[in-house]
Amino acid sequence: MIRRITGLLILSVLVGCGVSGQPDATAPAPVVLADPDPKRDPLEGGIGGTGIVIAGEEGGIGGTGAPRLAAAVGTVHRFGSVYINGVRVVFPDSGVVPSPSGSLAESSIDLGETIEVLGVLKPDGSVIPTQAMFRFPLVGRVDRVDPLGTSLDIMGARVALERGALVVDESGAPVRISAGDFVQVSGLLRDDLVVASRVEKRSGPVRSSVMGVVKPGPRSGLVRINGVAVDYGSSVPPQTGWTVRVSGVHEGGRLVPYETIRSLLETLDVPVSDISVEGYLEPRAALTGLGIGGFSHDFDAGSKVTGLTGQRALFIGALDGGAFMVRHGLQLPESGEARRARLSTVRDGYAPAGAVETR
Repeated sequence: MIRRITGLLILSVLVGCGVSGQPDATAPAPVVLADPDPKRDPLEGGIGGTGIVIAGEEGGIGGTGAPRLAAAVGTVHRFGSVYINGVRVVFPDSGVVPSPSGSLAESSIDLGETIEVLGVLKPDGSVIPTQAMFRFPLVGRVDRVDPLGTSLDIMGARVALERGALVVDESGAPVRISAGDFVQVSGLLRDDLVVASRVEKRSGPVRSSVMGVVKPGPRSGLVRINGVAVDYGSSVPPQTGWTVRVSGVHEGGRLVPYETIRSLLETLDVPVSDISVEGYLEPRAALTGLGIGGFSHDFDAGSKVTGLTGQRALFIGALDGGAFMVRHGLQLPESGEARRARLSTVRDGYAPAGAVETR
């Protein structure tokens, strides 16, 4: 069953002195820039590599009767199905959909986790997912806990806990976080700062990982993702600007990759008519001069988003030709509880009155 946590859990920390060991630092396996479904030819049996083969859905692409594609990138804020960005995501009867890591089960999803979903938009505004992946910006060992209990350092990256962040163990019970603990962080990127909605303490050493937009490092083979140094050595690193998840071993102040997987939405070559993305704006060398932290697609020239600069927001629009054409944006509270209440007013993927028109 899905663990449904409705109360607010405030971080209570005790800085510990014992530090658990990292996994054995064996030589890294070949780096793989994986397709979202590693078991399938990305161009076989689906629309633009989506795996969607359903026909005859209402509101098809270009009047063809093909499914109307929808996507959501954000934080799980409610159950009764799974709600992301106010969008109701209805899993198939099996409760499982393909993921870059093999599969993602509805029962494994928890409140406050950050997820990316791609699927088919139904007439009632819900989305039937065909692929999904977790977007944990950081998984690794805690280097330091701030004495005030408001921030953590993980692999050299800074994590700030939002007000009401869920800080729990693997069963969903409240827990203290100490230096040396291994944790899985859910949240959004604000420049290189991770604003955490959920921090889950893991029972033992886990493979470290980071997911975000690739930024250049000081030398060839070294890149930065969410403030973490990722060292590809003599291997070819992913392109600057890609959104990737990198798993490996963190040693010597750098993450040595075992596997690199691109975001689901980066491998599509067809339009997505309805997409919502939760995030913060950040400066970017793009037409609008802005982009969403942790999300690589740039806004198109017609998007007017500057009014949402510096705010946590929900951006609703479409992807076409690789550009994010935003129709409107909705400012979101920093408090998890207040944000859940605000998102409950989003209906069928449309922001309520008070949203900022961005076209």
